[in-house]
Amino acid sequence: MFSALPATNIDAAEAVPSTIGPKALDCVELPSTTSRSEDTSSLLYQLMVLEKALNNFYNTTQHGSVHKTNIQGESLISDQQWFSFFMNKLAQACDSERGGKTVSAITILQGLDGPVFLLASNQRDDDELDKAKSFVEKLLRLVGDNPDRLKKKPRVKQVLNQILEFGIKRVDLYLKYLEIHLDECIACCSMNADAEIKDELEKLKVVTVFPRDIVSTTNARLKFFSDCSTLINAILAMKNTTFEKYITKRAIGDNVSNPEPWRELRHYCGRLFSYRQAAETLLAAQERWPPLFKSFTVFPISSGTRMPKPIRTIPSHPITAAQIIKNMGLDTEQMEFYLLQIQPLERMGLDKGLQSIVANPRFRPIIHAEVLIHDCLQRLPVDPEHLYWNNWKYIGSSKPTCRLCSYYFEGRDVTVRESHNNLYPSWRLPDLPEHANETAVDMHLSLLARLKDHMRNDIERLIHEKKRAGKRHDSLTYSGAIEDVDDLTSVTCSVSGTPSTLISELENCQVGTTCGTPSQSNNDDWVIAGEKSDISGEDENDSSDGA
Repeated sequence: MFSALPATNIDAAEAVPSTIGPKALDCVELPSTTSRSEDTSSLLYQLMVLEKALNNFYNTTQHGSVHKTNIQGESLISDQQWFSFFMNKLAQACDSERGGKTVSAITILQGLDGPVFLLASNQRDDDELDKAKSFVEKLLRLVGDNPDRLKKKPRVKQVLNQILEFGIKRVDLYLKYLEIHLDECIACCSMNADAEIKDELEKLKVVTVFPRDIVSTTNARLKFFSDCSTLINAILAMKNTTFEKYITKRAIGDNVSNPEPWRELRHYCGRLFSYRQAAETLLAAQERWPPLFKSFTVFPISSGTRMPKPIRTIPSHPITAAQIIKNMGLDTEQMEFYLLQIQPLERMGLDKGLQSIVANPRFRPIIHAEVLIHDCLQRLPVDPEHLYWNNWKYIGSSKPTCRLCSYYFEGRDVTVRESHNNLYPSWRLPDLPEHANETAVDMHLSLLARLKDHMRNDIERLIHEKKRAGKRHDSLTYSGAIEDVDDLTSVTCSVSGTPSTLISELENCQVGTTCGTPSQSNNDDWVIAGEKSDISGEDENDSSDGA
């Protein structure tokens, strides 16, 4: 049983004896392949920073269009798709801070005694990861046990309050930005004499501005939760109204000189409303799959360390865009074409921007949470093929996957969230095991080469089309929005009652060879106090680590 495992956080780099800690991509490898790995990984990062620098000169191809997933009809979504949505929302609840550090991923395995939740974050230290693990345990217990025997609406509010409290830093920023963009939109209406819309905006601002204090007194804490509910209800009330349609029209730039405030207003309304969706989704999942919330175990996977700067330069020989293009392995005609295309940009400061990215002290790549989980499973001394709960091979995440993660998971038998296609140069692969055999090394080199080829194709497309991929925010404003959670609880999924025998291999793991810190669920209550009143119904420009 998992409870027999030592209580130390999973370190993906210590999952089995043959692994090493996260280091640079050119860490321990077979001598004959070291130079190939160094050359390939160096070019990969050169291409990443070149695209990042080029993006400053090109418009984005999208601004976060309205994206709704209407899953009212059971025929419109499969059990596995709904399960994936639940995992994404649980991961979102764990993503408590802006900036990429707490971006989280979750997968669920079938243990001998119940489900096993693997939890990873981009860059949480061990103490922060323990807090996230405790939060997930308490949240799952609250949802599964309903210790206060609450009816549906107060129960949704209770779960919502717990999610808001854990994510208070992010929630606080959402509220601040919402207020800022409301003021900008009100100013736009004043100039355009849109009196009715201005009145609606001012009403929304009234319920947006309130004290964000959850620590001074119990009353202050309860008032914060109540005020959040009032605001979320106001956002819900906008649905399908003339007001919402007006905001959407302005946000897509329909004959408007400055659509940005309206895009941001829509975005932050959507992000705040998504917390209620998360609460409703967890409760609906409990009705759909009760075994997920009983006798569970939560295993946190330690975040990897940042690798050293992957591109090192000296002042007398700064890196240039032309130099990178010459390293791309193009034929002479192609190379000359691309060099000609970037000449105007070089005169406008392309090389300076590129060198600024390379010099950034934060340009020390990390392993993203989805990859941490996948790598941990690959390092287990058992075949991960049959470990997944109900055989649903999915890694959920708090944000859509970045472009490099989507390339990493290409062709694998496990699926992840659809990518927002944003590029983060501070991304890295997991390391090879210290005693990797030739097959493993070849696979690693093949993956590096595939990533490099993808990036080279992306650079060529960018220069040809002069439109950058990705979107301003790395969260979908209406990412997987549930129109009516009630409609999803009537159909139950067939859940295997026989635990996978392969998972028992983990019982014999010793310190330094485990993939996690087990924490068996128990019956102790942990309830966020809250009013019993009913409630209805990527994100900011985050850091290069992805948020």
